Amino acid sequence: MANDSAQRFQVDLGGIIQVLSSHLYSTPTVAFRELLQNSTDAISARKLLDPVHQGRIQVELIESGAVPTLVLEDNGIGLTEDEIHLFLATIGGSSKRDQDQGAREQFIGQFGIGLLSCFVLSDEIVAITRSATHPDCPSVEWRGSDQGTYSVRVLEKQGPVGTTIYLRIKEDYASLCTPHQLRTWLVHYGEFLGLPIELLSRGISIRLDTPNLPWRSTKRAQMDEQEQWDLGSRFFSEEFIDMFPVRSAAGGVEGMAYVSGQSRSLQTKPQHRLYMKGMLLSDHVEGLTPAWAVFVKIVANADKLHPTASRESLMEDDTLTATCEQIGDCIKAYMRRLSGSDPDKLGLIIGTHHLALKSLALEDDDFLRFVAPWFEFETSRGRLKFSEILQQPEPHYCTAIARFRQLAPVAAAEGRCLINAGYVFDADLMNALAVEFPDAGLEAVSAMDFSEQLGEVSAEESHRFEQLLETAGQTLKEHQCRVEIRSFSPSSLPVLYIQNEGGHTSRALEQSKENEDDFFSALMEDISGRIAQDAFNVCYLNAANPLIQQISTVQDQGRLPIIVEVLYLQALLLGHYPMTAKETQLLSVRLMQLIQFGLSPQA
Repeated sequence: MANDSAQRFQVDLGGIIQVLSSHLYSTPTVAFRELLQNSTDAISARKLLDPVHQGRIQVELIESGAVPTLVLEDNGIGLTEDEIHLFLATIGGSSKRDQDQGAREQFIGQFGIGLLSCFVLSDEIVAITRSATHPDCPSVEWRGSDQGTYSVRVLEKQGPVGTTIYLRIKEDYASLCTPHQLRTWLVHYGEFLGLPIELLSRGISIRLDTPNLPWRSTKRAQMDEQEQWDLGSRFFSEEFIDMFPVRSAAGGVEGMAYVSGQSRSLQTKPQHRLYMKGMLLSDHVEGLTPAWAVFVKIVANADKLHPTASRESLMEDDTLTATCEQIGDCIKAYMRRLSGSDPDKLGLIIGTHHLALKSLALEDDDFLRFVAPWFEFETSRGRLKFSEILQQPEPHYCTAIARFRQLAPVAAAEGRCLINAGYVFDADLMNALAVEFPDAGLEAVSAMDFSEQLGEVSAEESHRFEQLLETAGQTLKEHQCRVEIRSFSPSSLPVLYIQNEGGHTSRALEQSKENEDDFFSALMEDISGRIAQDAFNVCYLNAANPLIQQISTVQDQGRLPIIVEVLYLQALLLGHYPMTAKETQLLSVRLMQLIQFGLSPQA
């Protein structure tokens, strides 16, 4: 018969400690942060008892024997013997979670596992502590082993109030505990804690600097502008266009945002340097800014955000979501201020980071109306800002780059403004702008729309091109392209090739068939046949072009088809249409034939 009574888990404490200390954290140097954090929280707890208490932390490096010993001492609140059993010997036990909300916000740690990170550096942790809450209690020694055992003994000698941690560093990590390296890590994690930190080594005492803060504080001075610039360069190792303050009430965030001077891919995940109550959480925190804000890097302090157990990233919760939105609002507000105070700088930022800002504009109608005039587009009249495009009569746009490049010379010659909306976001952006600015007359142009605007040739004039049109029609039939004669500017352009989406898709499938096996080739052949019914591929010969006029007089039916195919292939090249391997080979053959015609007398 089955036993339904509840059973206790069998816990391998040594295994748990190994997992937490070696695999929860990304680097063994996190142990230095956790030691500083515990000392800082202990000092904060003592200040709740004695608001005028002056906290201090002393770190000593004893280099005797093969491996060094690290000693960290603080004058914080300390622990009683009962508290040692509850908090140091209980994985997940934390005195900070027992505090009310107001008091708990004074502390950095919450999880009660930070001390375990020290087992990465040392096989044993020794803590000697005396409590400020029970002055009559003696000093107590706690020894914890990475095998999951510990011992506690009361000391006869009464020590000072506070806690001292001893770590005999493993040989593999001795290089992390040289005087220079230790000073580097203490500054890295704790330079903005605001507590005096003293480093003792080889008989020399070094007091680590506590610089002004890069964020606002009611208790400490804030960095001046030059210090903030220097800080951004030191932390992120790049040049910036500008910097501005950011804040979020939801996350208790205060900091500085730096605008990168280099364009960023939208796939880039911005990584920020975030401190929690002055202690460095991580220098590659994600999720603090919206996905579009790839051009901003932030140095900030947070009091209300929730770190993960490793304290190297943030919990994805409602608080982080609200913080992200508020910081996004700060970035947008900064740009609006800049439009009035320094429009040249705003133009530089928009020009450098136009992709990210176009992405934002498509999500936010208000921001679209604000930023749209600054966006630049390639047009038939050169690069124009959208504010300049609004001044053009009936501007049109192409959603395909190849079509724009084919039609732009014609539009330019006729004084029309044709916009290239074939780049990332531009087609959607033009559609949105047409709605936001209805009086601009902004419209998409199709191949058929544009062809209808080409000049017609009179019946009398078209008679002289009859033979050319007949030969060209027969020659280009196998290319699924029909031929028409029109008159258009510029007269220097002999031929114009235009296709609709069906034609574009059909051409793309033709290219794909060349690289596929028989099965997929047959499948694409079937698809191509159905798409070809809707394909619109036309070569417009320009009756105003001297070359076309001269070709119309050629009577040699051996040479005329070759000339027509060269014109067709040239039109593809001018329009930047991708050519199939068959067309590339054909172009080479036909050009050689033209050279031969030039070298031999016409019959």
